[in-house]
Amino acid sequence: MTDKPKSLTDILGVHEISEVTDFFEKNSDSLPVIIDRERVILYCNPKLRELLGYGWQADIVNGTTTIDVLIPSDFQVEHAALIERWFQRPVALDMHVRGALPLITAGGHTLRALVKLVPYELSPQLKAGSSSNYRALGVAFVTLLPVAWGDRASAPRA
Repeated sequence: MTDKPKSLTDILGVHEISEVTDFFEKNSDSLPVIIDRERVILYCNPKLRELLGYGWQADIVNGTTTIDVLIPSDFQVEHAALIERWFQRPVALDMHVRGALPLITAGGHTLRALVKLVPYELSPQLKAGSSSNYRALGVAFVTLLPVAWGDRASAPRA
């Protein structure tokens, strides 16, 4: 039995990861976070990590940290259920339909963000070469909002 991959690089390899992340970052003004079916963070844009206070010292891309670390505790159960259902039928989803979503920083502060979740399907070649059972990944495109927007946030609805 092989160990669970710790990051997107473990799944895709060094060359493929740069192609994928370069594509996402060149084609979006948002900051991508990539998660797997278990909600584990496989990639988090370095700028987003810095803005959320994680930086390089307390790396949240370690193979065990779930997206829950960024979600307020009172929304985590609903959010987990929503992500579980989303992975059953992954389609582009604006998670901020009811308003900006709260994200928790490393220091415990709340920031507001617009989040669009889109599926990323591994190519057949990558699936064949992968020791994991990944079929699809979720890419959350995060756009942080100015602090002045205050409490205009809502919880994702399961």
